[in-house]
Amino acid sequence: MSKRKMMVIGIDGATNDILRPMMAAGRLPNIARLVENGVHSDLRSTIPPLTMPAWVTSVTGVNPGRLGLFFFFNDLHNYMSRSPVSTGDVRSRFVWDLMGEAGRRSLLVSIPRMYPPVPVEGVMVSYLQGADAQVRTFPEERLESLARAIDLDEMMRAREEFNRIFSERRMDLARRELDYFLFFNRMATEKQAAACCELMATEEWDFLMTVFSVTDLVQHKFWRFRDPDNPAYDPELAAAYGEAIEQSYEWADRAVGQLLERAGEDVACMLVSDHGFNSLHHIFRVNQWLARKGFLHFRDVAPRRVRRRVPLQRILGRVGLGAVARRLPGRLRQLGVPVWRRQPVPFDQRVDWSRTRAYYSPSSYALNVNLAGREPQGCVDPGDYEATVEELRSALLAEVHPRDGKPLLAAVREKREIYSGEHVERAGDLYLEFRDRTCISSGELGEDGQVIRPISAADKISGTHQSNREGIFVFCGPGVKPGVRDVQPGIEDVTPTALHMVGVPVPASMDGRVLTECLTEAFLAERPVARGEGDLAVEGGAPGQGVDEDEQERIAAKLRDLGYIE
Repeated sequence: MSKRKMMVIGIDGATNDILRPMMAAGRLPNIARLVENGVHSDLRSTIPPLTMPAWVTSVTGVNPGRLGLFFFFNDLHNYMSRSPVSTGDVRSRFVWDLMGEAGRRSLLVSIPRMYPPVPVEGVMVSYLQGADAQVRTFPEERLESLARAIDLDEMMRAREEFNRIFSERRMDLARRELDYFLFFNRMATEKQAAACCELMATEEWDFLMTVFSVTDLVQHKFWRFRDPDNPAYDPELAAAYGEAIEQSYEWADRAVGQLLERAGEDVACMLVSDHGFNSLHHIFRVNQWLARKGFLHFRDVAPRRVRRRVPLQRILGRVGLGAVARRLPGRLRQLGVPVWRRQPVPFDQRVDWSRTRAYYSPSSYALNVNLAGREPQGCVDPGDYEATVEELRSALLAEVHPRDGKPLLAAVREKREIYSGEHVERAGDLYLEFRDRTCISSGELGEDGQVIRPISAADKISGTHQSNREGIFVFCGPGVKPGVRDVQPGIEDVTPTALHMVGVPVPASMDGRVLTECLTEAFLAERPVARGEGDLAVEGGAPGQGVDEDEQERIAAKLRDLGYIE
């Protein structure tokens, strides 16, 4: 097959609910041009619709049951798993592996969970988000020239300032903190676009993929400023930040425009997101509910008091003197003040596992049966698994939302109803889909005993996507039909379609398919879909392979900031 070029641009968390009205208002000219000349629809994500496993499914073309990855952590049946997924844990060949085997070169920039970088035919730039951000490349020597070309040091200095300014990761931030959050993420988007353009200008390439995270990050924190019905809505701050989410889409649009201009007219382009987004109003405390229903039992364990050093800046911020803290010299702000704090007993130590039949792990979005022979202290006989699942499902579907008295959940799905493949048993047992998308599940335990509670500004996020599987799909370029709107692509279709566009056979064992309904008859006649042979599966590395303990903690801290784990 002849060579053609292909770009896949991810806009993390982008939703057509925001995209369409902004295009209609003329605020996203670059994306609107792609939509006008190509295909536009929703894109069905994974269950659960999260960064992990959705982006990994997009770059492998196989479902999580074959990947063995279902959340941000490995081993979802270990009560308190804290081994973050890394590149080495993926049990499938990637789209860039298949490209390289066919003689195609790939440029890969900031793809979620692809850290550390792996050997590719081309260049991979990996960004580890968190308090101490890291950028690494393959090949390693490419980092120096790339960093110099885009002044990466400027962004890393801004990241240090970002960490210095933020005393807390809750939503009730001072305006200076909110402003810097937006400033930094805008800068990061611009640097990422610049990195892509620099690589396109200096490297031979056939396939480029990058994912801009700005829209996801801003929507998590700022949705309460655009939704008057959000329990954490602040009308005064809404006047200043009610357009922050739309601004983040405009930044992404400008980045898309820069990549399109650098790539040229003869390059096909696909815009995708890993899920949709919406406002967050309520939290369903699953473990509290399980305890009330008799599925989970607690031990009587008293909290411990520990002495810790807390930065002076954080102490002053908590008593309303944040402005004073910001005027202090840097070293004094970070001075550790010894304080006694009540340390909550870890979840796994609070539970009486000998009497607990089910639990919601703080390290996954799934509800698990406490199965003997699988969980560390399992007590449910494997022969009783199916009956326990059905008992849980029935009780959950009978739960009603206190706001309107209607069913809380639209569906409760057992893992084998969702996934296929050799690693299905690694998944959580039950996944919850909320009827009202403004509610999410959580493993938190509250002293007030509430099973469903409204969020407040003290929470970490005000926007969510836990039950929102509809991301965006835009496809334009040579061989793509203009004006198509009735397609129903899945996120697993991204890889096979990208392979076909650059003339690489699609492995017959891939779950995804080539979206032929988006392509012209002339293009398909010139390039009929070719199937390749070979097994996609690879032996997964050790959990966290290539990620040291400090990097694992940075990943966990980032996930806590975004409200994914407690």
